[in-house]
Amino acid sequence: AVEARKVLVWLSVGGVDSMVTFSADPDEALREMEGVLYYLTAFGYIDGEFDRSEKEYIEEFILTLAESYEEDRARRDKLVEKLDRKFERISRELAGMWDEPTAEGEGSPEFVRNRMKVRCFEILESFPLEARRTLMSLVDDVLAADGVAHPEEIQFRDELALIMEGTHGSGTP
Repeated sequence: AVEARKVLVWLSVGGVDSMVTFSADPDEALREMEGVLYYLTAFGYIDGEFDRSEKEYIEEFILTLAESYEEDRARRDKLVEKLDRKFERISRELAGMWDEPTAEGEGSPEFVRNRMKVRCFEILESFPLEARRTLMSLVDDVLAADGVAHPEEIQFRDELALIMEGTHGSGTP
């Protein structure tokens, strides 16, 4: 039996290091990492602007994640390249969502936030509870990266926290 790898993810929140477990299957682990990148990037875009410092935080996260996951330098460099490409694709996708046409009566910001919220909830659900808490802490770092916690960011984070803890009505977004 193959054991799941435990990946130490650096957190600056209170100087606490936390663990997130990724699959031992490299393809599945890459999909999980891509989900985490989407989750973090969505929080950068939720206020309609992806600040440079938020982008830099995620780029640093990619390096830290790759260093924690892969000991071999050549394979680590390859993983960083893959994650960088995935991050750029996710960033383009999220930026483009703000320009998509919406249903009558639904504003673009509301539509985009709802789509992001659903996807982030799906990502959170795919991780065990302790990893979800770690991911929520990472979001706190993204929110603080630009020095301003926008009301949309705080509301989005609080809604996901309620959903994650199962205290949001029916438990669905």
